[in-house]
Parts: sequence; C-alpha cells; structure tokens
Amino acid sequence: MNRRRFLQGSLVCAASQLVPGPLRALAFKESRWYEQAQPMMGSFVSVAVQSVDEREARAQITGCFLKMQQVVDEISEWEERSSTSLLNRECRMDRARCPETLRTLAAGILEVSKRSSGAFHPLTGGLSALWRSARDSNSLPNRRELARLLDEAKRSTLSVTTTSIGIQGAAKMETGGIGKGFVADCGAEFLREIGVRDARIAASGDIRFLGNGPWEVYIEHPRADDFLGRVKLEGSCAISTSGDYRNFFSIGNERYHHLIDLKTGYPARYCQSATVIAPS
Repeated sequence: MNRRRFLQGSLVCAASQLVPGPLRALAFKESRWYEQAQPMMGSFVSVAVQSVDEREARAQITGCFLKMQQVVDEISEWEERSSTSLLNRECRMDRARCPETLRTLAAGILEVSKRSSGAFHPLTGGLSALWRSARDSNSLPNRRELARLLDEAKRSTLSVTTTSIGIQGAAKMETGGIGKGFVADCGAEFLREIGVRDARIAASGDIRFLGNGPWEVYIEHPRADDFLGRVKLEGSCAISTSGDYRNFFSIGNERYHHLIDLKTGYPARYCQSATVIAPS
C-alpha cells in the first residue's frame, strides 16, 4: 500500500471513531432513487424521488399521489362531480364554488391559447368526444356534426376573473390538452414544499423535473421502434412530447389521431411528433 492510500484509510477510520454508531451509518449512506407508478388520468403516472431513507421516500411519493389525485378530481371533465363538469353544466361558477386549482388551470389555458393565436382552444370538449366516438367505431365522424361542433367551439369563449369563471356559448371545456402537465406541476410543487430536492414526475408524454439535474430524456421515434434522439436538461424544468403515433386509428392508409387542427376540425397534418421544453 502506498503512502497516499494509507493516509486516506487512516483518516476514514479516525473520523468514523468520532461519530456514534447510528449516525455513522447514516453519514456514509448514499442517496438513491425510489420510484412508484399507478394509473391516473387514463394512463400511468410515475413519481420518483431521491433520498437516503426509503421509508421517507415512499411516504413522500404517497403524499404526492394523493395531492395529484385531489387535483384530478377537481379539474377532470371525466369526473361527473368535478368542478369542470359543474362548469360545463352551469356555464358559470363564482369564486366561492370554484377551487383555486381550476381557476389557475383555466387562466393558464387562456394564456396558451393567446400565445398560440387560438391554435390551442379551451372549449373543444364536443369535438374531442366526437373523435373519440369515431375512433371507437373505426369510422369518420359525420361531417355536418363535425362542422357544427367546430363552429360552436369557435363562437364560444372562456373567461376568468378574480371573482368567477364562465363559458359564453354552447361549447364545453376540456382539460386533457394541458391537464397532465398541470397535475405534474402541482405534484412537483407539493414535493418542493415538503423538502424534496430532487424528483421526477412522468405523466405519459409530460415529464416534470425538480432539482438541479442533469436530466436525460430519450425522445421516441414516431414511426420506428427506436429513439429519435436524446435531450439533456438541467435545473427544475419540464419536457412534453406529443404526436400522431400513440392515440390514433387508421382508415385505409390515413391516420387519424387526437391532435385536432381548429382550422379544419380534423387531425393536424403538420408533423408526426413535437417536443416542447419549458420551465413548467
């Protein structure tokens, strides 16, 4: 053994004698990732946290899932008793009945709609339901009904104020286009508040990171059993990928997917896959 290795070993042994047994074990215990997945929002959601204590990590993950499920119950149009379903039935809710989560989500939807010049629309519940029925029957929707629902969506507006949230028109609000990412954001905020430093929440194609990283994400190829590429990220951030290759049905050689072009009412044809990186 050379002199440097001998001195290093001596220093470790000397230090260990100064620390009581239980604390000594904890001091030299390395952190590791703990992960759990469960069904949520029509797909599987996974939560992973980095910790030196497995029991604490499992409790943090459980708490995160409870928080996210609470948000889902409030915003999901699939839940008959949710605030979104109530809004779709009554078209208006005052602040006393509207949870802050739905008001925050609705405001976020309006901001995205504004930034996309209306390409992202908050009131496409009828159109989405029509295309889901088409997928289930493996047939194209009725053109007249499609045109009616498209016109209905374009004529309707969503409004959010400090005192209320409302729908002007006959269209219905849906949260699917932004809901998974919003729920992941809420989960990440919950983990941050209870002291978690490094975490990852994956909700289908939406992934939210908490901590410094670095993080690596592989982008799935939309047409091959392979990866399109690898993205390296740092810091607390989010990455979302969507495309025409997961949720679709085919008639002949034509592929009909879930990303609707509001100019036509039909699935968009611009590209096969898109990835967005953002702070949230």
